[in-house]
Amino acid sequence: MRHLIRLLCAIFLTSCGLSGGISVLRDPVPSGTLIASKTFDTVTAGKEVTGVAMIYESDVNGEYILRLESLVAPSEAGLQVSLTSNGVNDAYFIALRGPRGNQNYSTGLSGVRTFELVKIRPSSQPTVNYGIATF
Repeated sequence: MRHLIRLLCAIFLTSCGLSGGISVLRDPVPSGTLIASKTFDTVTAGKEVTGVAMIYESDVNGEYILRLESLVAPSEAGLQVSLTSNGVNDAYFIALRGPRGNQNYSTGLSGVRTFELVKIRPSSQPTVNYGIATF
């Protein structure tokens, strides 16, 4: 009986777009020009991050949009995404919206920019990086 209940719960969660209770985000591709794209490299053993970090320049207002595509990160609370631009660490950082899927983040940054890094890290240990995409 327990196995039947687990199976029904798994079917229900999957039909709702959830994978074992973890939401998979599905933000659309931003309109604009793709400026940079790089896959994540895992940095910390046991905390694998995969996916692609992309920077788009918006057609609407010239603002840069950080896109995480096909992201798979550890399922733990308190993860952040951080962007290094023009030599400034944390030129933009925010709480990661979820550990899975496609996610867009409006950075508020515009103008002439050089993008160096995107990091996924725990907010409790900002010097520890789980994954880095180096442009």
